[in-house]
Amino acid sequence: MNITENVNVINSYIDQCNNNLTHYDISLILNIVFKKFYRYIGDKNWEYYDIQDESWKQDVKSQKMRNDIKTVISDLFSTRSLHWLRISEECSDINSSIHAKYLSEKMLNISLKLKNNTFISVVIKEARSFFDIHNND
Repeated sequence: MNITENVNVINSYIDQCNNNLTHYDISLILNIVFKKFYRYIGDKNWEYYDIQDESWKQDVKSQKMRNDIKTVISDLFSTRSLHWLRISEECSDINSSIHAKYLSEKMLNISLKLKNNTFISVVIKEARSFFDIHNND
């Protein structure tokens, strides 16, 4: 999958979160974005790939993943919010404009929700099955 296809897939999943945001939805996005950089090794333990050392390192209390959710994943939603805001400004139809603004607002609210530690904890639990080295190749 090339970068453009990957961005389109990510944006598609992000847009689906507008309908019904679940922890599972966010964990799917995590899987797409971080599949090669994180792995779940069991017993609530995660590892991340250190590009500089070219080795897997323990992610103590999932702090690196938490930070990546608060920054990278949250920023994806903020960026998508800006996309919908631009669409709303380009619409000639008032109803389409209002709908696009509504989507933009929802994306921004989700981005803020991705800063909440309790929400992130549940997302990380939900993501285990996607990153489990015992179940995935």
